[in-house]
Amino acid sequence: MGTITEIAWTDHSWNCWRGCSKISQGCDFCYAEQMSTRNPAVLGEWGPDGTRVVAAESYWKLPHKWNRAAEAEGRRHRVFCLSLGDWLEDRPELIPVRARLLTTIAETPWLDWQLLTKRPEGWEDRIHEITYTEDKTAADLAWDWLLGTPPPNVWVGASTENQEMADLRIPLLLQIPAAVRFVSAEPLLGPVTILREWRGLGHRFAEQADGGPCCCGRPSAYHTGIDWLIVGGESGPNRRPVEIDWIASLVRQCSNAGIAAFVKQDGHARPGQQGRIPDELWIKEFPRV
Repeated sequence: MGTITEIAWTDHSWNCWRGCSKISQGCDFCYAEQMSTRNPAVLGEWGPDGTRVVAAESYWKLPHKWNRAAEAEGRRHRVFCLSLGDWLEDRPELIPVRARLLTTIAETPWLDWQLLTKRPEGWEDRIHEITYTEDKTAADLAWDWLLGTPPPNVWVGASTENQEMADLRIPLLLQIPAAVRFVSAEPLLGPVTILREWRGLGHRFAEQADGGPCCCGRPSAYHTGIDWLIVGGESGPNRRPVEIDWIASLVRQCSNAGIAAFVKQDGHARPGQQGRIPDELWIKEFPRV
């Protein structure tokens, strides 16, 4: 819940609360929901009526510990925040927790916070809610973000398990000011073209090269595209099959567009492939920041 993690594309996972609701096909066999059934009092509950369990005070000290370690090493650490939830879930009781998260992010400048969501449409509303909280530091940070100045150590990502979700979520992701934007095509459930949406937006925004406002009122400089892709098949006993060609296509798209690609896993055993990605597709890259 808050450790050196086995997740291959980050250094730490950290959950300031636990629990969530399923909203798309990628959620069907959610590993976090399966974990929660072992101890829902600590790991949260799933569904709209489930309890969201907020982390204890001692747990909130971990990011500051990691920040000190990263500074001592002279190497930035990545933190995947909310592997057991969604940081943009619309729940009134989570507003002050999200405000504290924003303050914690500001207090840990040696950490790059990877905030992945299936709800990018809620970003503006969820951040605007923070401006009304009693946490003045968080409120000021929220206003800055809404006005186009994101926290410099935040990476914002959207999950796109199939083409339907890519078409829905990528354009919304591109409207969120962020130091790094990334797409998580995991679990990959079908072929996905990620370039058509962001390239179309990028062309429209490129017409605002003078830095003027785009169609949503924010400066076009913040609409610079996708920086990173994570792709992988589903794991676990109920895993759905992933085709190597789907992964290969995404790797080629990223190569052609200059996007860093991180191929995490092929979740299904295949005759002659030893249950793994072919060597020529096994790409491990991180965005340059």
